[in-house]
Amino acid sequence: MALYRPQVIDTLEQMAAVSDRRFTLDQVKTFVTHLAAVSPAADIAQATGLTEDEVIDLGAKLGTWLTHVEGSVETDIILAAKQPQPPLFQDPAKNAVVIPVGFERRAKQRRDIVRALATIVVHTPDEATLARFLDRLYPSRTSVLAARDVFIVWRFAQVGRLSGLVNISQNPAFCRTMASAFNLLETAVADAEGAIATLVDENADPVNVAAACIKASWVNESRIARLARQAEIAVKDPSTASMLRKSQRSLAMEVKAMPRAWSFTDIAQLLEGQVLRIVQAAGLVNEESARREALDIRAKLMELDEANGSDLSKDLDLLVPEGLRAKRAGLEIIFWEAIDARIAGDPLWRDLLESAFASA
Repeated sequence: MALYRPQVIDTLEQMAAVSDRRFTLDQVKTFVTHLAAVSPAADIAQATGLTEDEVIDLGAKLGTWLTHVEGSVETDIILAAKQPQPPLFQDPAKNAVVIPVGFERRAKQRRDIVRALATIVVHTPDEATLARFLDRLYPSRTSVLAARDVFIVWRFAQVGRLSGLVNISQNPAFCRTMASAFNLLETAVADAEGAIATLVDENADPVNVAAACIKASWVNESRIARLARQAEIAVKDPSTASMLRKSQRSLAMEVKAMPRAWSFTDIAQLLEGQVLRIVQAAGLVNEESARREALDIRAKLMELDEANGSDLSKDLDLLVPEGLRAKRAGLEIIFWEAIDARIAGDPLWRDLLESAFASA
């Protein structure tokens, strides 16, 4: 009996495969340099390889983030587009910021971002700050499946809202994780179905019965555990095989009498205990273990922050989950190497980690 596979899972997998276009560090640095030089939006677009709309969007996002991080600025605003002779450079002595041509509100540009741009000019973010901005702007492209993710998908299925997963986030890593969670449950159900067919087959070799018990144990742990013990005994002592066959016949009667307890057409039919046993069998991290690991990673990051005078403490909400993902993927050493690179001022420290995740 096939398990129902909703269209949303295929949609999530397609969304996970999309390679989203992102601002690069070089583009952001070029943007800041040209903004300070009062270059028109069109010129900045040409210099960065972005469209004018993307340049506007970059200015809005960077300026808004800097306002939250560094604070708002008090300065006069001069719109170059409204000057008889547009200024060719910023003049700090005038306590005013010149907004280049193309950034002002107009028919084709309805967003008011002049204050955001002024914040960029006044704070003049350095390379490390711009790298932090990109870290904040873009979540990781990769993902590591955890027990929580499987339970999220199962809960959504139970309340009939599985299709709503596409509305939570379009981040490829999130989409991939949700699809992987469903696939884990789907695989477990398919494996169990095949295993149960072996368990009720009196002609099956005891060795195969013992192996099938492992794949189907999550369906009814206590019932299959008894059969597993008899199969193990029969493997060692073939003279006891008749007892195993008797138990198999008994199980076959149970499966026939209560088919819905032994086969599934929708993951919503799974019980919480069954989902728990599936994730445990897959070796996924439980929440209590994850909390302890998160505390350990946080403590080490704080220790490195104090020892090196870095800014790790400002981004603990990002770095701790990254550390957890790395630990789950067996990449803990790579994570700490990447953190060392960040402390050393390498703005591309995340590339080391992302490459390792991609390979894993």
